[in-house]
Order: sequence, then structure tokens, then C-alpha cells
Amino acid sequence: MKLFFKKSTFFIQLLLCCSLLLTFNASARLIHAANAKKVIGKVTVTRANHLIRIKSGSKLYKNDVINTTKKGQVMIIFRDRTKFVLGRNSSMTINKFSYRKKKKDNMFISILRGSFRFVSGIMAKKRHHSMRVKVGRRLATIGIRGTHVAGEVIGDSSSITLLEPEEEEKEIIAVAKVELAEEVEQTTAITLPIIADKKAEEEKQIEPKNNTTSYANAFDDEEDEWGTSQPTVEPPVIEDKDPSQQTKPKQQAPIADEDKVTVDDYQQAVSEMDAPSSIKVENDYGSVIIDKAGYGTTIPDAHSPPTPMRRMKLRTINNLMRSMQRARRMRHF
Repeated sequence: MKLFFKKSTFFIQLLLCCSLLLTFNASARLIHAANAKKVIGKVTVTRANHLIRIKSGSKLYKNDVINTTKKGQVMIIFRDRTKFVLGRNSSMTINKFSYRKKKKDNMFISILRGSFRFVSGIMAKKRHHSMRVKVGRRLATIGIRGTHVAGEVIGDSSSITLLEPEEEEKEIIAVAKVELAEEVEQTTAITLPIIADKKAEEEKQIEPKNNTTSYANAFDDEEDEWGTSQPTVEPPVIEDKDPSQQTKPKQQAPIADEDKVTVDDYQQAVSEMDAPSSIKVENDYGSVIIDKAGYGTTIPDAHSPPTPMRRMKLRTINNLMRSMQRARRMRHF
């Protein structure tokens, strides 16, 4: 009996150790994608087979599944300033997210059910193909070109509406242009005027330092917490080294051509940023482009194409926004 008890205890401890190790490995692979800016009611996240209740300020990661209850709503701010609002009884998955201010940055979001609204951020402004939103499990995918969208998924049907741009879109576009110009500089060593202007503005904000005080007496007049003068700090000794013995800086690997961001890429992206907002809704049965605010499309079922662009009834938009009426207070964030 004692032998059986010892073996059972050993196996239990072994299982606990394995469980902790798996939890550690899973957390080490977490990719921070966004934060829950504001949470109303009960909102949960399914992460690595664990159900977690989140609150305002909670971090969200790639592969998280966010669910709201019948009284729950949440506003999510992604690292690239993309904004999502989920209404009641809604579900969303962060399938992919990579934001390293590089050419291969991407975001893929799935809306599984319920009402939603989103405003695209820096990533979609720089490259509209980098952000995709899937509506329903097999209904359609939304391609983004810097825009403000609302929609609803009910069972096997969905409706999607293009809304007027938000006030701070100009600010996000300005940030996107600077980031894109920095990518050009990093990959081609070409400094565009927008970067030169930014550096000049930063230099103006830096006050000139007073170099009249010598290093040796910089602390002569200071006293520590006991009221005694601090000892004089001697300047560091710099030794002359044989140049042959000095370590050489590591050379960076050459940047592949497909990863380079050229001036032409920048100019094309800027022209798209300044173009009117639009979305492309598509599935296996067809596609439609929505380029007018207040217009949209519906997908009646999983085996039908999106309907042609049409003006969405005011009642339809109002019903959608009413289902998120408490979240409307979060509009100015």
C-alpha cells in the first residue's frame, strides 16, 4: 500500500511539473497584439485552453478568442492603433498579428458572431493588403484601405457597412507616412524629406547643454541625505588600445530585395493613403467594392455572393449602433 501511495505521489508531481512546463512554453510564445481599452460587463478570453475574464487594461495576444456576454462589450486598441469595438454576444479571434514596422507586418482578424465596429490603424494605412477581417466562419473576407467599418454576423448571414472616417484619421496617416519613410531609410539608406524635417524638428526641441561646469567639480556642491558633501568624481580613464586588438562591429546581414522598401513603394502608399476609403468584400462566390460612406453589402448565407453595393437603410445602421449603444460612449478614444 505504501509503495502504491509513493508511486501515485510521484506521478502526480510529474504531471504537475509537465503542466507547469507546458504553461511556461505557451506563455513564452505569446505575441502581444492589443490591449482592452475599456470593458463593460463580462468579457472573457480563451487562451491556450484557459478561460480568462479580462478587465480594462488587460493585454491581448495573438490567437486569443475574445467573447462578450449578453451584457458585455469591449473596446480593443491594437499596437498599430487599429481599434475594434465588440457589441453584446459577440466573438472575435486574433488569428495573426505582426507589427515590427517592416514590410511583412500583417493582421488577420475573424469576427465569429455579433456586432462589431473597427477603425483601421497604421498597418492598413501603409499597406492596405496587410490587414484582413474575416466575417463569419465561411461568409466573406473584408479587404481594407484605411477606413471605418461596422457590421453584424447573425448565424450564416452578415451585413457590412462603410462609415465616415473618424477625426483622428489624419493623425494616423501622418504617423504611417513617417514610419514608411523610416523603412525606406533603413532598407535603402535614402533619407526622404519627411524624415529630414522630423529630425530638424526634434533638434529644435532639444535645449543646448551647459558645458561650463567641469566633470571633476560637477558634484562639489551637492550633499547626500546625511548632509555631508559627496566626494569628487574623477573622470573615467580611457586606455589606448592596439587597433588590431579592438573588437570589430558585427556586420549586418544584407537585406533581401523583397524586404526592401523603395521610394516608389513609398510614393504609391502615400497616394493610396490620400485616396478615399473603401473596402472589398469577397468570398468564393463573388466580390463587391464599397467606396461610399453609408453604403454596404449583405451576405445572406454561406453559399451566396455579397450583394451589390447599396445604400444601407438608416434603420439597419441604427439597429447596428443600438446593439452597441453603451459602446458608443467609447467612440472618442
